[in-house]
Amino acid sequence: MKIDLGLQTESALAYIKMEGLQAYKNRKRDYADEVKRLKKVKEMEPNDKGRVGVGVDPPPVLNVSPFPPAPNRSGAVATLVERLKEEQLRRPVALAYPRDGSWWLESWFDQESGIYSLGSKPNLVDLMAHAARLVGTDLIHIESLLGLPVNLPTAHEKAGIKTIVTITDFSLFCRRPHLIDTITGRFCEYCRDVKRCGVCLKDMDPEGRYPQNDYRRISGASIGACTALVFPSAFIQRQHEEFFPKRREDQRVAVIAPATKRAEIFTDRTVLKPNIAFVGGIVPHKGGRLIPPVMDRIRSREKKAVGFVYGSGDGELINQIKQAKGVKIRGYYS
Repeated sequence: MKIDLGLQTESALAYIKMEGLQAYKNRKRDYADEVKRLKKVKEMEPNDKGRVGVGVDPPPVLNVSPFPPAPNRSGAVATLVERLKEEQLRRPVALAYPRDGSWWLESWFDQESGIYSLGSKPNLVDLMAHAARLVGTDLIHIESLLGLPVNLPTAHEKAGIKTIVTITDFSLFCRRPHLIDTITGRFCEYCRDVKRCGVCLKDMDPEGRYPQNDYRRISGASIGACTALVFPSAFIQRQHEEFFPKRREDQRVAVIAPATKRAEIFTDRTVLKPNIAFVGGIVPHKGGRLIPPVMDRIRSREKKAVGFVYGSGDGELINQIKQAKGVKIRGYYS
């Protein structure tokens, strides 16, 4: 299976200039590890029952991700991969995802792994139903609808497939899920004014053919059709209950906080200067512009304080942060 490293020579210098040599080495190592991992994954073929997978028993659920389980994606992908690693120690796991224009189905159990090409059918409902049949389940867990058709759960229900959806952001409420108003550059306060939303989303829908109230109506139907919903926090759960109050009576809801491997906490009290880590995408809607003023306030009290910024993002913003006193860019991290 071919994988694009995305680390061409002409872009390598740009990475190093923006994020530093160590960040580039981290990025290159992670991608190399992914290539090495995929080379070890055996290609699966359907058995006499038309099933694919590893392990004796079929997985109870087909996980679906809009992104491949690869590095340099997002914290959500990282936590998904860590969770599935734990699950495969207990039972077979199946994950469907897109990569390089096609959809793939990977199966894991204990130390075994396999991969199967699902092709690139334009109808995702048929593709997901096919993948579910291949692994022998009628339950699909969509880890995020970001980038996928929001009506998938409704279509699955009509096709007789039960669906669980994890809602990690506000992509069902708005096509611009970070909720930053493009006119003001500030939080939109969960705007429901159709005209104002139309102005904000003009770059995505220049002729106004797809108003937000239609989008939210379809989103609400999809949420209501799900067998179960999973939220990473009670806050996101409360907001979506307000946005989309209509649900099926037997729908189950769970709040499950994301987690990765826990590192041992460093408790050495002899450190003479505070080091502050800013971790995540370096973009405006994740608070990137707040890093310099926050460090200024900290350094007004602690002159030796140093801020370390971990993550990739907006090149212009990264260059602005570099000019701030006491801030060091560490860039891409594993």
